[in-house]
Amino acid sequence: MNKKTLLILVAAVVIVAGGLYIFVFSSPDGEKPPVRAEYWPDDFIIVNVLDSTYLLKAGIVLVVDDEGILDSLAADNMRIRDTLNAVMSSVDLDTLLDVSARDYVKGLLADAVNERLEITNVIDIYFSEYVIQ
Repeated sequence: MNKKTLLILVAAVVIVAGGLYIFVFSSPDGEKPPVRAEYWPDDFIIVNVLDSTYLLKAGIVLVVDDEGILDSLAADNMRIRDTLNAVMSSVDLDTLLDVSARDYVKGLLADAVNERLEITNVIDIYFSEYVIQ
């Protein structure tokens, strides 16, 4: 193999490697993708289910789009827990038992916390535990 062929081969490898790097490690508009983080507001919540004799015990985790907001959420923990309690105690038993309605309940929780704290960072909710007795 002569020097000219070797030089062309090395240049081609560098160009392909550079293209792969740009394609894999950068977003289309040049911005970094948001860093999702999870915030668990203490322990479980336990509420009376609306118009029933049942109790709901739920572990609720907030998913936020910016890990930089975690300290702010911790400072507002009591307001978050109060909001979660108010929302969960306002949902009727049939809705809470309907597995297909879980996304609806998660949406209610996320919207309520965002509204109460005047933010838009809560993008999802996870249930770490969900028990009705």
